[in-house]
Amino acid sequence: MARNGTYDVAQICLNGHIINGSAKMDPIHNKDFCPKCGSKTITNCLNCNLWIEGDFYITLTNQFTGTQSLRTTGRFALPLFCPKCGVPFPWTEKKIEVSKNLISELSELTQEEKELLVKDVDIIIRDTPETIFSANRIKKILPKIGKVIRDLIVDISSETAKKIILPFSDN
Repeated sequence: MARNGTYDVAQICLNGHIINGSAKMDPIHNKDFCPKCGSKTITNCLNCNLWIEGDFYITLTNQFTGTQSLRTTGRFALPLFCPKCGVPFPWTEKKIEVSKNLISELSELTQEEKELLVKDVDIIIRDTPETIFSANRIKKILPKIGKVIRDLIVDISSETAKKIILPFSDN
């Protein structure tokens, strides 16, 4: 059987709840507003209007009969940034903002630690050469901060940062 595939469009609320991974192929599940939080839903980047990649479908063609069938490869991961313009999606921006606000209110940290942690949050959301350094610094500060901030930071972290931070946060 020959295989090729295509992405469907995802519908996600502004707070990052996935509404429908197949908004075009299965529109019956689309919603104007999120049933979990009431926020407006989107299918396109608010900055450049590129559609948000959803479920990936493989087209299977039977070489003997020529018949085709579509099969999804499974659930997609919630994207943090638009792959066309690089702008963070609204849910990413909100998590970054909330993380920074919570960090600024931590009495357990010195002012210098707060400033470094806020800068590090901006770095660990992207997978860059600086990510390793910032993730290691965050890992050292984690024992002083609460689980809510720790979970927010891990949630928005790049895969590289998660590999560094998660061994500690699981303890």
